[in-house]
Amino acid sequence: MAEAEWPDKGPCPYKDHIRVDIRQASESRGPTLARHQQQKLIQQEEFCLQLDGHSIFTNLWDENLLAEWKRVNNEMAVLSTYLHHIHDFVKENGDNALSASLPHLCSTMRGSNGLVRTVGASMISGSKFPQLEALWGAGLSFNKCHAERRVPVDSHTLWMFDGEEFLRASRLWTSGYDMYSPSELGSVIYHNYSKVPARFEHITVDPQVKKRESEMAVNRFKHLVGKPVKGMVDTYELDNYGFGSVRSFETYLKFSGVTFQDGVNDTESCEQLHWVPYENATEVEALMGNGWKLQATSDGAAQPTPQQQVAQEAEQEGVKTQTLVPTKETVDPPKELAVVDDDPNAEVARHAADAHAENGADIGEDEEEAKARLRQEVVNNRSAKGPSTAPVWFFLFVVVAALFVTLSNDRVSRSIRLAFCASTPHTHSSNE
Repeated sequence: MAEAEWPDKGPCPYKDHIRVDIRQASESRGPTLARHQQQKLIQQEEFCLQLDGHSIFTNLWDENLLAEWKRVNNEMAVLSTYLHHIHDFVKENGDNALSASLPHLCSTMRGSNGLVRTVGASMISGSKFPQLEALWGAGLSFNKCHAERRVPVDSHTLWMFDGEEFLRASRLWTSGYDMYSPSELGSVIYHNYSKVPARFEHITVDPQVKKRESEMAVNRFKHLVGKPVKGMVDTYELDNYGFGSVRSFETYLKFSGVTFQDGVNDTESCEQLHWVPYENATEVEALMGNGWKLQATSDGAAQPTPQQQVAQEAEQEGVKTQTLVPTKETVDPPKELAVVDDDPNAEVARHAADAHAENGADIGEDEEEAKARLRQEVVNNRSAKGPSTAPVWFFLFVVVAALFVTLSNDRVSRSIRLAFCASTPHTHSSNE
């Protein structure tokens, strides 16, 4: 293939860019061991892309995928999904004939031995911005390589298929990473789902050894997620392959909606998700470096809606939403003057403008255009108010006070009431 593509450059002109770990197929013990060994090949690379071997690339896939990751504006972003089957999505010249519906991972069920299995992929129509998701898919994973170094795949889960992706998602998320499904820009790779002649389960090994290794892997999963264990369990190096300390596993279960209930399809994360603040930002701060600190919210709960945030700010002055800010050692940029506005809807719109783009909830609208539109509505609302009505209200207050004093005289008020009753005609109700 290389000679056909570059006939004038020798058999493999980019061989020094490739590291290979050749192993016998008979040594296979499932995807987790293979991914663990694959991670050992990483050196000083900045970005890591993991794919199934039978994937098909379109022209400019690398530039578009990198541009997609960058516009999320999240150092901890992981682009991940199940890929479309190739169908006719790749033109003869290699260009992308993009599908109108793009895969998004948000549903789980119970697979073999009660472990969590991702239920295929749901579809988003015409996705214009990467969508936050709670699950990770092995079909495509693109992120900074520090995710592979900080969260290595557990090599002690031999023969595991169901449960592998759930463990990867929960361990990444609790370590501070956030998964996103690619939009139209980043949907540049397809999958050949043709039937394969053999899978790792078909390898000939001692059945008793395989049974024991499989049981220990399943029990390792159950032990890690806090479920009852029956039989042998492999706890070796569990501290190295457990959950992270940036966000808790309990918080992840709430975020993802995974229940572990048999016979139940968990689809809660198919709704619009919102970024969840860190409960312990120390590791991420150290990773970022350059003096960056992450200001925590007062309770570490999920990011409030704009309406909730306005109410919280009214009750607790000075509480700020979680954001990256420089320490005193760095140079602070000039601050914008705050706009004073007594209309709470204007404040809601300002928060909505930021959350709108931050969470990728524009569904087809350009991020900057969304901010400009929402903020222009705030300006229009403020301009329509006109001059202050405070003098008018003060005058009405004086008039009402004078009437109250006058009518407080029993003789005057009684005569007024009698005159009013005498002049009012009697009407019949429908019930009489």
